Amino acid sequence: MFMTGCQMLSGLGSKIGALGDRLDKKGDTTGTVAGATATAGAIDRMSEIAKREAEARKALEAKYEKFRVELAAAYTNREKVDNENFDKISEINYGITVATEEITGLDKRVLIANLKSKEAAEMLMPVPEDKKKQIEAEIEADRKKEEPDIRKKYDELIKQADAAAKRYEEADALVKKKEEEKAKLRLDQAETLKKLQAEQEAERQRMLKEAKDAVEIAKEKQRLEMVGMIVKALLGVGIVLMVLGFLLKSPVFIISGLVMLGLSYVAATIPFWVVAAVMGLFIVVMIVVNPKNGKVDLFKRTPPPPAPPAPPPTPTAQ
Repeated sequence: MFMTGCQMLSGLGSKIGALGDRLDKKGDTTGTVAGATATAGAIDRMSEIAKREAEARKALEAKYEKFRVELAAAYTNREKVDNENFDKISEINYGITVATEEITGLDKRVLIANLKSKEAAEMLMPVPEDKKKQIEAEIEADRKKEEPDIRKKYDELIKQADAAAKRYEEADALVKKKEEEKAKLRLDQAETLKKLQAEQEAERQRMLKEAKDAVEIAKEKQRLEMVGMIVKALLGVGIVLMVLGFLLKSPVFIISGLVMLGLSYVAATIPFWVVAAVMGLFIVVMIVVNPKNGKVDLFKRTPPPPAPPAPPPTPTAQ
């Protein structure tokens, strides 16, 4: 039994060493994971995500602000061209009224043209008085010119009117293009923010998983520490029982010590309830079994001690 116990002690020493290594490794892993999740590492990652989102929002806002200025300029330019054309049409219409005013009796068509110009004048912009005098003087001067000269002048004015119309078309087309770009920019901004939010959510889920892993590792470390304490306790109890067994020549103590040593050897690989059950069983055995003879005599009645002999009678005086 003693030789067997020595062999088990040597194997148990290596087992305890391996268990210590496992505890150290688990402790290192726990410290690494915990430091990456619950301390500065996790805070730095979330801060970096928040920083990237803030920078992206700032960049998108700057880009949209620049685009908004361009869009406002396009609207302003279109309105300016439109107003200029509208004012020019009002002046042309007033010229028609002045040119036909004195000859409405020549032909009904001239009368109709004069009245149409007056009808249009009600919907057009009013012409300033100084401009009216300028138009009247211009018509009077044209009236004195020859027909080829008049046609040449107004051919040039028609070309200018066509160019003005094209300028409005270009301004209007630019506004419409900017509106389309605005819609696309809004869509791109929404997609960018959605992507950033998805990255943030993925990082948050990853951190939650790491935190759960850290908790599981901490539980495993705690369990291994508890197992290590139980192994050491069983080892100590087993050695004490074997020493007492050899000193008292008690097979019960020797067997219990060997069982405790063997239990300490396998305690890290079996369920805890098995260890507790075996320990409880041997505690009961050591209580109810006589350590000297190995017999159960806990519940045996102890015979009463024999009565002392009666004292001899005392001699009486004569």
